[in-house]
Amino acid sequence: MKRVLTGAIAFAALAMISLLPAQAERYWTGLYLGGNLGGGANLDNAPAGCIDPAGATNGALCRKVPFSGLTGWGPLGGAQVGINWQFGNYLAGFETDFQGAYITSKTTVSGSFPNVNGTVPTTPAATFTAKQTINWLGTARARFGYTGWGSALVYGTAGLVYGEESLNSTFKTSLGFSNANAHPVNIGWVAGLGVEYLITDRLSVKGEGLYYDAGTTTITGNPVLGYTRFTKFDMRGPIVRIGFNWRFGTIPSPPPLAPTPVAAPAPRPAPAPAPPPAPRAFIVYFDFDRATLTREALNVIDSAAATFKQGGSPQVQLAGYTDLSGSAAYNLRLSQRRADAVKAALIKDGVPGNAIDARGFGKTNPRVPTPDGVREPQNRRVEITE
Repeated sequence: MKRVLTGAIAFAALAMISLLPAQAERYWTGLYLGGNLGGGANLDNAPAGCIDPAGATNGALCRKVPFSGLTGWGPLGGAQVGINWQFGNYLAGFETDFQGAYITSKTTVSGSFPNVNGTVPTTPAATFTAKQTINWLGTARARFGYTGWGSALVYGTAGLVYGEESLNSTFKTSLGFSNANAHPVNIGWVAGLGVEYLITDRLSVKGEGLYYDAGTTTITGNPVLGYTRFTKFDMRGPIVRIGFNWRFGTIPSPPPLAPTPVAAPAPRPAPAPAPPPAPRAFIVYFDFDRATLTREALNVIDSAAATFKQGGSPQVQLAGYTDLSGSAAYNLRLSQRRADAVKAALIKDGVPGNAIDARGFGKTNPRVPTPDGVREPQNRRVEITE
């Protein structure tokens, strides 16, 4: 069962990764707070037993109860808080969470139980009942992930789990009654896989699969007919949940857009003919991972179109660029979309399409040199040269 659940969790994580669109790398560093909702299971396979009148544990005189554990399912939900540190395309972090839960199971076995050695008992028929409920769970975990799929974070996680359970077992005959109750808080380990996706620079959604093991608890009831009954309960199983996080880290701001167009130099006086005017340059800036024109960008394009129609160069050159975050292939396509967006706006302003040469150059020729993977607003641009 454990292998099946672990394989299912890994398959679900890989399936989510394959559905994610390619985007430029996003920024994860900082504190975050969020909530989660999901379900879990408790895969108990610990048996019941007894100490017989001769003092032997599960000895030949014990009445054997055919009980080999419980399997329970139920909902859980709560909140988490954590912190991330991003290093290029890799991430390390720490997260702690707390969930209320209602993972419960119960079984009742009735009959004239045989001795362990198989002989038919002479004592009256009995009823055995066992019930287990997990009331709450918490974890404290390290996270290690990869951010090279644009807005997606794929991570593994492992650490400490702790939780409270309510346990009860009864053994009843017409000649006696044994009862045991406990509310232990158990501690163990937890590990799993997850995928988190940034919808905006601050809001993310995630899916996560974990497996926890908080050990085994034994409870013992009062003696009945000379027998001391004990029942063992495991606290272990899978957890699958979805959630969201809100980030509080500092996010870099873009610089002011729409710089003033560069004026052509004044012509030299006659009689020598004036040199041809120097190329006139305009720069249009873009938001992170976008090819959408802002109001400021449209103002710059209007100025460039007006200059062209006043009798400038017969050709307009558009060169699109991106910053150095994300893959080269994706950013090459993004830079071409930016150049095409500027070309469409120039045509709308009356510049002939056959006079415009629009090309994307991706991560090359940054205005501000940075290491690979760094988001620099001044590098996200289209340069207009007439």
